[in-house]
Amino acid sequence: MDSLIQDVLNANVVFVGVELMNRPDARDNLIKAVNAEVMNAEVGFAINASGGAPTPSHRFVIPRYRISLDITSTRSSITKEYLSQTSPSEDLEQLSNVASSAICNTIVEGQQLVAYGYNMAIVFSPDLSEPAIQHLGKRLYAPQAHTFGREDWDFTGGLGTLYFSDGNRRWTFNMEPRPREDFGSKRLYISINLHVDEQELPDENAIKCSFEEVLNEANRLMKQLLAESN
Repeated sequence: MDSLIQDVLNANVVFVGVELMNRPDARDNLIKAVNAEVMNAEVGFAINASGGAPTPSHRFVIPRYRISLDITSTRSSITKEYLSQTSPSEDLEQLSNVASSAICNTIVEGQQLVAYGYNMAIVFSPDLSEPAIQHLGKRLYAPQAHTFGREDWDFTGGLGTLYFSDGNRRWTFNMEPRPREDFGSKRLYISINLHVDEQELPDENAIKCSFEEVLNEANRLMKQLLAESN
């Protein structure tokens, strides 16, 4: 893993509008596909983001792989906690395999995929000469940063969110110190969301490539943040 990365806290893929793993034999098939124990935990009800009535939810957990699948009738997410620091690609391949297996164990008739997205939360430990919040503030808001305050105020830093459009995809980068409230920390936390407006479920290779792209873009952004200002 890139030496600047301290931890990939989690990575997940979210499908909006589709209930995955709705086949009667879905759990048994997933066990065979991943060759590991899959625990089925009933959760209860999830609040509907659109404001409708709560929908039933349940969770599948693969303890060996630190992967969980959270399923409702309107949203499905597959998450892996703490990727390997030495071989993140192997963990992303594993996560992609589980996601693909969940899709294969889904009856899609009568369902309409609205969109899906890839998410990753990463902690970086760059060699900064100043607190992360100060460095972020300078890179994101300088040289105009001081104009937002008062004449007798000293600018001490900032954090922020960046949005980019990429065809039918939207990138969101959230950047802040780690921990967020530690104004002396030199660690940086970046969360990335790659939102895809498509109505067809991706295959395993597309999922794997997208996760790799998210990780690469996070590294690229970190290098940009560390680059000297012109």
